[in-house]
Amino acid sequence: MPLAEALALAEHAGQDLIEIAPGITPPVARVMDFGRWQYRKEKERKKAQRGIKISEVKGVRVRLGTSVHDIALKMGKAASFLKNGHKIKLNLNLRGREKYLNPQFIQSRLTHIISQIALPVAVIEGPKKGPRGLTVVLELDKRKNAKDQQVARQTGQDNQNRQNPSAQTREGSLQRESSARETAGPEKVAGAEH
Repeated sequence: MPLAEALALAEHAGQDLIEIAPGITPPVARVMDFGRWQYRKEKERKKAQRGIKISEVKGVRVRLGTSVHDIALKMGKAASFLKNGHKIKLNLNLRGREKYLNPQFIQSRLTHIISQIALPVAVIEGPKKGPRGLTVVLELDKRKNAKDQQVARQTGQDNQNRQNPSAQTREGSLQRESSARETAGPEKVAGAEH
């Protein structure tokens, strides 16, 4: 349709001619209210943004000489960051002669520190050697976390069964007793009162 004809059609309808897809040939246009079109576009943009989860990279610094208790506190904080959906940048700072220690020792120490996190983690980047030491970026391992939750659910059900076994036996004995009454009749069941 020619442009002049489309403009005349839009003016006759009392609406606007909006170019929907300008990049293609011929360009696609629609006759509609421009304010309504802007409103719909804004609504779609906000809906798309709602699905995006913004995660930050939180930093945790540790040294080789950091005490066991302090490592436990810092890794507890790191676990809370992971639960909130953030990533962790773990810096193992090395000072002075610590930079020249055996790399296997430093790597084992870093592995030990990461193992102190209570949640299953996956290493995204690293360990990278930098001017101040080693850097590792971690995130929550969703595959292991899903398996752990499934195991926890099963364990929770098993624990409930273990905590209240008398309820199961009572239910089972009541079912056996009632089925015996139905099959034998009331006068043949021993101990049944009439």
